[in-house]
Amino acid sequence: MLTEINAYMHLKKYISINEFADLDMSIFYFKRRPFIVMDLSNEKIYFNESGLEWLRTEKQGELPVQWIRSKYLPTKKWVGFAIDSKKDNLILQLIDDYYSATYNMLLRN
Repeated sequence: MLTEINAYMHLKKYISINEFADLDMSIFYFKRRPFIVMDLSNEKIYFNESGLEWLRTEKQGELPVQWIRSKYLPTKKWVGFAIDSKKDNLILQLIDDYYSATYNMLLRN
């Protein structure tokens, strides 16, 4: 699933990647702004919380996701969940929704 998410992210406009082999993490940037972090060794994906707050409040009842914090990332900015192959569509939907919200926030304002 991680490989599929990685490939999916590369299809998005304005997205670049920085991989840290020693931490086994990939950071995706939206126009130089940290956007999504994938923790490959622990199979978790984290979103920058500043753009995700609306998504977590509006869709809280719809999303069967247990949000978690990372021990490596600043706790006030990043929130994520464990990647589960049963939630492939949900993960891609969250990425799309978050990408759209970030796009609207950064490029249209």
